[in-house]
Amino acid sequence: MRWKRTRKKRELTMMGLQQVGVDVRVALLLRTGGGCWYCGNPLTMASVTVDHVVPLARGGSPVFDNLVACCNECNTAKGQSTLEEFRRRRGGRRFWGEHRAGESPR
Repeated sequence: MRWKRTRKKRELTMMGLQQVGVDVRVALLLRTGGGCWYCGNPLTMASVTVDHVVPLARGGSPVFDNLVACCNECNTAKGQSTLEEFRRRRGGRRFWGEHRAGESPR
């Protein structure tokens, strides 16, 4: 398992990126009120994943404003989709984070 983590870190470094640190995860959790930005399910530090709203593969950047805290299920379901593509697949419903005043990242 350690080899996989080291390999992933090395690959991210080669792309000019780095893993998201604990302080960023905490800030993202606070920004979303402790819930998944997409579905609103409660998150803990152990269960939070970080998603790029505009995927890196689609020209997104690794800046804080492009990151949201979300659950693993939503992160996996969104994949490399844009926000609008993911919204269409979910029936056009607004995301939980959009209901929070001023929390829409894009």
